[in-house]
Amino acid sequence: VEALEARLSQLRGEEQEAQQRRAAAAARVEALKLGLERKDATGELLAAGDRVSGVLGSVAAMVQVESGYEAAVAAAFGAAADAVAAADVDAAMEAVELVRQEDWGRAGLLLGGGPSTDRDAWPPLPEHARYAADVVSCEERLRPAVTRALRKVAVVDDLSDARGLVRDVPAVTAVTRDGDVLSAWLMVGGSGGGQSLIEAQAALERAQDDLVTAGHAVE
Repeated sequence: VEALEARLSQLRGEEQEAQQRRAAAAARVEALKLGLERKDATGELLAAGDRVSGVLGSVAAMVQVESGYEAAVAAAFGAAADAVAAADVDAAMEAVELVRQEDWGRAGLLLGGGPSTDRDAWPPLPEHARYAADVVSCEERLRPAVTRALRKVAVVDDLSDARGLVRDVPAVTAVTRDGDVLSAWLMVGGSGGGQSLIEAQAALERAQDDLVTAGHAVE
């Protein structure tokens, strides 16, 4: 009997811990969702999706980035990282017209349905570098735009590798895992940039996975 009671006490403790983990995961999911809510023209456009045919969602939500590459890809995308994905140019024009009519400001749109992008002219990379386009997954209709936005941008570990890559392959733009960008004609880097939408979206998806796992543990 004592062994049974001890086992029941242990199970109650495990259940309580699982419930606490689930509550913490749920709170984190809600906090991350709030952080992704936009108060600018992009946010207004996403909220008004039912008024514009062909608005697919935010670029951050429409692309999937390999873990560890989120900051680099966000930096490589530049303004496109904060853009809205549109099915085609007609949808984008309709969206911009709505933004103008409502005086929401300015919004960027990444266009689907474009012509395929030829990568034959992209130079080969050393083993320590990967093209940013190769660490991003997306719908096929967005692939040409994603590839064009990340044209000849390669991800490396740090600025030392970036400098060496640009020296040896000057046609390539290098971006580090931390999001510093270096090319033969431009450098962007430093600190204080904050978390990108792509990084925030990835964090939300991980938190949602954690919530599902915690829910299963409670069940």
